[in-house]
Amino acid sequence: MKQRIFLLFVVLVFHSFTLLSQRTVRGKVLTSKEVALEGAAVYLNNTSIGTTTDENGEFELPVGNGNYDLIISFLGFETIQHPLKKDAPNKRLVFTMVAKTNMLDEVVISKKKKMSKEDRAYFMRQFKRNFLGKTNLASECEILNEDVIDFDFDRFSRTLEASVSKPIQIRHKGLGYLITYDLVHFKQTPRNIEYLGYTRYQKLKGSKRKQRKWAKKRQVAYQGSTMHFFRSIVNGKMKEEGFVVDHFKKIPNPARPHDSIIKKARRELGIIASNNRTVTINLGDSNLSTRTKRDSLQDILNKSRLSRTIDIDIKKNLTAKEFTFIQNSVNYISFTDYLKVKYMNEEEEDNYRPGSGKLDYQVSMVTLFVRNSPFDKLGVLMRPLDLFLTGYWGYEKLADALPLDYQPTK
Repeated sequence: MKQRIFLLFVVLVFHSFTLLSQRTVRGKVLTSKEVALEGAAVYLNNTSIGTTTDENGEFELPVGNGNYDLIISFLGFETIQHPLKKDAPNKRLVFTMVAKTNMLDEVVISKKKKMSKEDRAYFMRQFKRNFLGKTNLASECEILNEDVIDFDFDRFSRTLEASVSKPIQIRHKGLGYLITYDLVHFKQTPRNIEYLGYTRYQKLKGSKRKQRKWAKKRQVAYQGSTMHFFRSIVNGKMKEEGFVVDHFKKIPNPARPHDSIIKKARRELGIIASNNRTVTINLGDSNLSTRTKRDSLQDILNKSRLSRTIDIDIKKNLTAKEFTFIQNSVNYISFTDYLKVKYMNEEEEDNYRPGSGKLDYQVSMVTLFVRNSPFDKLGVLMRPLDLFLTGYWGYEKLADALPLDYQPTK
């Protein structure tokens, strides 16, 4: 069964900012005892814009004139998520960090659920595959502190959950980033994969040759991404940028037998196999020999492998105006059923669809859980939980994500 994948690598809400009209946010970070906290990380969620507090617990951070989340984190304290709005007064901020009270309990629980090295290695491979992904870029990511990741597996429901004692450090040698990911939630079931957290990007140092290589790979990662797609809509260049959008719906596959028929066929095949002799079996109004009956039942089981649904086109080659609109200077995406987004300027990776079925373009399917959902001028969904992505966008995970302040080379 294909897994449905929710891409939630930024917690709760994506927020936007613009690189123009920058302002400076100033503040101070204290403990609950009003002691200045030195070395606390202060950054804009899912960007490369960040700093740390000085010996007085103070910080300054240049940011764009927009809406975004300010994240304050320090080991042993609860992470603070502070929404900043572009129209809010530019006043000095003071944050009080609260110590985590359940750290000892978590250690005790972890010891009680200690697993073998073999099991942990197996779950770590699953975690990396579903967190970083299986793309070419995922193979260039290295988790530097695997020991901070703990796993809990429920064998009855086949559910894997991951938790962390401190943020995960990821060296992305493909894109040239050190990624700090403060994991809030990771859950993998036979049907779904969900993860969310706070992300900070820091550019790695390297030679000019490496910098050029990273810049090229960032450009490739950007092309065909959701960020690229929504930015192309904002700029009125969706088709020029290589995107083709079709509107479709799913209906039951008429070539696939009903589940009740499949179940009956499987049961009767079992009876024939156990009898192992020639009999006459009544099938409706006709009588068939055992061999003929067996072939008929096997044909039903062969058809059971067909997809449960098929796609019916409502309209092909949509314009952006047919599934988006602008209200009060805010862009919205709005449609019924499903959208099929094809990016025509880049082929699929071998890891995605190996063999002769590989396409020379990328296809993603989009479902909208609400009537409409806003996105900003930088191509970022402001309520990412409104959309459900499968296909190629479901295949690409954290390893192929870029910071929100990324700008492609023109």
